[in-house]
Amino acid sequence: MKRFLLSFLLFFGFLFPADLFSQEAVPEVIVKYESLRDGSYIFYAINNSKHIVTIDLDFTELENLSADKPIPFRGEAKPGRTNLFEISYITKGVQVKFKYEFTYIAGCAYSAPDYSFVYLLPVKEGSKARVTNFSKICPTLPGDIADQDCAIYLRAEKGDTVYAARSGYVFKVTDPSLDSGAASADTIHLKSIEIYHSDGTFGYYQILDKIFVKSGDRVFAGQPLATVLTEGIPFPPHFVFAVYHNTGRLLDRYGVHHESPPSPVRELLQNNLYYEQGLIPVRFITREEEIIYLEPFNDYTSVHPEQLVIKELTRKEAKGRTQSEK
Repeated sequence: MKRFLLSFLLFFGFLFPADLFSQEAVPEVIVKYESLRDGSYIFYAINNSKHIVTIDLDFTELENLSADKPIPFRGEAKPGRTNLFEISYITKGVQVKFKYEFTYIAGCAYSAPDYSFVYLLPVKEGSKARVTNFSKICPTLPGDIADQDCAIYLRAEKGDTVYAARSGYVFKVTDPSLDSGAASADTIHLKSIEIYHSDGTFGYYQILDKIFVKSGDRVFAGQPLATVLTEGIPFPPHFVFAVYHNTGRLLDRYGVHHESPPSPVRELLQNNLYYEQGLIPVRFITREEEIIYLEPFNDYTSVHPEQLVIKELTRKEAKGRTQSEK
């Protein structure tokens, strides 16, 4: 999970930003402000990613100014610029002073996931998918996925390919061998892909071998993502698929829930809290029983109906896909 914290200071109209970035670095998300003609300030987010983020912002100092939205502020920022709120003078001619800090997480912490969405089986169209188990994905770091038993284990054979169950943008590709130089026997199966969906959820694909996509790529439902890791693992070949979302609840490093504090930013910083990412149950379309929740130890045949494949595509994307298939 991505978190980030920044603080900015303004005294009597002079800005002193904390210099937290190198000259070359481009921050994924930044919150700025600009003066308006009436003397007020508008705060806005610049989101350089492909996904929505949830921003928590609070003022550690705020003198002779009031905001037009509740503070501490929490809101979502789409890719590009999103206006967040305004602060304005309480008494004209009196000096103002403010200092703020913010943090953000990828995805939506306010919007509810689309539980009605129908997913494709993440295997080749026409092939069989056998569900071997349902389980939690045990967290390897505080704040990682840990919720109800909704992670699906699917049997695999050598050479099998994993396909996108839903369209979106590649949020993250995890490869322990790239991070540490060489994957150990304990981490070789942790290679994974996370795809951001339009409702703020993330598709999670794990136990992969050769990966065909990279962070930021646009992927379509039914598109090949990676091959399944089937050699050098201490268990029968399979891969994991799950869908998770940001619940908006706070966890400590021991997995204990905390009430949302008056200032999430300061609380996160001082107490090393994390935002929980919870798994959700999903429905799939299959040849045998159409739209269903999968059950353990059953076989299902994958189908890729055109109306589902193009459901979240723009007209231009759908047209380009049709032309490429001719």
